[in-house]
Amino acid sequence: MREHHRRQARRRAARSEIAYSMLDACLQNLTVREVPDNRGGALSAVSGCRFGGAAMAPIALLPLYHAAPPLSFVIGGSSLLPASVGLAALRSPRTGNPV
Repeated sequence: MREHHRRQARRRAARSEIAYSMLDACLQNLTVREVPDNRGGALSAVSGCRFGGAAMAPIALLPLYHAAPPLSFVIGGSSLLPASVGLAALRSPRTGNPV
């Protein structure tokens, strides 16, 4: 029975990583498109926030993992979603249209 739970946990972790990677790529793409004049600076700021988030994630998610493991994987995998939605809602400085 324990092996079954371990396999399920590995599958959840893999799905979480896939979701995180997809959201990360979308966030970087939106960042580069939104700040065309300073792409390097924009990506540097995003990378700095990602580094800080990666450092804080174990502190924030470990107690949640002990209480509700599936929920911690969902939250960890969707952590970039609010930033992606916010960045997508920005208006293009050149045209005023949505990005």
